[in-house]
Amino acid sequence: MAEKKICFVAMGFGKKTDYRQGKTFDLDKTYHSIIKPAVEAAGLACVRADEIQHSGVIDLPMYEQLLNADVVIADLSTSNFNAAYELGVRHGLKPFSTITMAEQGFSFPFDVNHVFVLTYEHLESGIDYDEVMRVREALTKAVEHAARTEKVDSPVYTFLKDLAPPGPRDSEEAVATTALGAADAAAVDEPPEPVQQTIAAMRTTAETLKSQSDWDQAANIWGALADMVQSDPFFAQQYALATYKASEKKKDDPTQPRSGYLEAVKILEGLNPERSSDPETLGIWAAVHKRLYERAGDEDDESARQLYLTRAISALEKGFLILSDYYNGINLAYMLDVRAAASSGDDAIADRTIARRVRAKVAEICQALDMTGDYGKGDEYWVKATAWEAYAGLEDQPRAEEWKAKALAVDGFEDWMRESTEEQIGKLTRLLAANPAAE
Repeated sequence: MAEKKICFVAMGFGKKTDYRQGKTFDLDKTYHSIIKPAVEAAGLACVRADEIQHSGVIDLPMYEQLLNADVVIADLSTSNFNAAYELGVRHGLKPFSTITMAEQGFSFPFDVNHVFVLTYEHLESGIDYDEVMRVREALTKAVEHAARTEKVDSPVYTFLKDLAPPGPRDSEEAVATTALGAADAAAVDEPPEPVQQTIAAMRTTAETLKSQSDWDQAANIWGALADMVQSDPFFAQQYALATYKASEKKKDDPTQPRSGYLEAVKILEGLNPERSSDPETLGIWAAVHKRLYERAGDEDDESARQLYLTRAISALEKGFLILSDYYNGINLAYMLDVRAAASSGDDAIADRTIARRVRAKVAEICQALDMTGDYGKGDEYWVKATAWEAYAGLEDQPRAEEWKAKALAVDGFEDWMRESTEEQIGKLTRLLAANPAAE
């Protein structure tokens, strides 16, 4: 039997945010619910970069697939620059058999009037079943057509009609005569030792360890993945999260949390958090600096403590501006009250006033989410608990009690979740009591 043709999928991993829409989409759901089933229904083998066995960074097998795959699908949803770049590479390498798709709200930052784009609707928390089936059918037909025809779909080959596409090297002599030189070329072409697991399998293991709060082992795997997939921030983000969480579990050594926080800061600095607009990067950056501020010791002078506080607030402000979400909002309001307690005069008044306004907005967001149920799996407790904290901060005790009852009535929440909520509300209550708003 002839081997199956290959369809390579260029897209991001995990959850990514479309900044223009202020929405976060789970691209893994797009891949597993729509793309992979559609490709397999067309009779092709479907592979994403994380499903390829290889050693070292992911770039080499990714470029090999962009050159050699029979069909390539590029999902550009959430303004994914890596996927857009890979699409450009494919268009430069192959005249045909490339499919472009994106979430329907995506606004393309470049001219694609001459490229057909298959669009679909993602609902943040998931994808509607009818939409899944509609897009699967359309994509299957597109893949079947791309695999059997040689109709030019690359803008490069559309306009440069005499351009000949490159092909794989034909001989060792051809390799040796490249500008790399014989020795360098041999080193590049030497096949690497395959890894024992694919990136996808390693990620599944790390996610399982994370769910079991085995942060030490999870951090080891996320760290290896971050080295292998340097082009996608998702793995570095998870590495930083697991690193500081692991340090917090080592309660027998009081120096561990601080060293873990500083290590997480070092990891995140590679993602340029001060300039980043990635809400996940900003959220972890804020969480780490909040902890550094709250647990500052003799090693930290006043300027260091102020830096931690400023960084936390700046990241939360940016995240809340991008997403208008309850997580960034409730933590921003809390940190503004923390800063107000450490200052005086107009600065303190301004921070307390903004904190109240942010909490009022957060309460509205939580009420809307509670009415529609439009939140991710496992988030019901946090939506209700955040409303509880928001009303506690607004000093509206009846509503705070109402939302507390709703939060504690949620099935399946864990003790640490309630403890975390009560701890922050307790701190907030003490802050407000010690620093009452001006009449």
